[in-house]
Amino acid sequence: MRERKYRAWDKNTNTMVYQGMKTLWNKNQEVTAGDILNYFEDEDIMDFVGLHDKNGKEIYEGDIVNKYGEEESPQYEVIGFGYGMDNESYGDSYGWLVGNQIFFGSFAENSIVVGNRFENPSLLKGTA
Repeated sequence: MRERKYRAWDKNTNTMVYQGMKTLWNKNQEVTAGDILNYFEDEDIMDFVGLHDKNGKEIYEGDIVNKYGEEESPQYEVIGFGYGMDNESYGDSYGWLVGNQIFFGSFAENSIVVGNRFENPSLLKGTA
């Protein structure tokens, strides 16, 4: 079972707030999952997908990944949740998506988190 962790985009300060970090609005106490789920709007909350990229960085919904980790011709995609193609079972199902494909362990092992949709939207310009 994957660890349940969250982060959220704080529109007021234009910063990412992670579960466990200390913030002034939280009276310098560690931010809890409940704080994130109750304080922020749904579209600004991102769930930890339970996987790490090839550099060991946690992957969250809303992250932009270099899909295959290639520097010469990077393919950037946003991690999301929905219905997509499952290459492991050769069918379609619901799950974490990279583009239109289910995001499973081997994708994560080869990908690199390069940013997120809030802080780095320019990475997605001109991509399919």
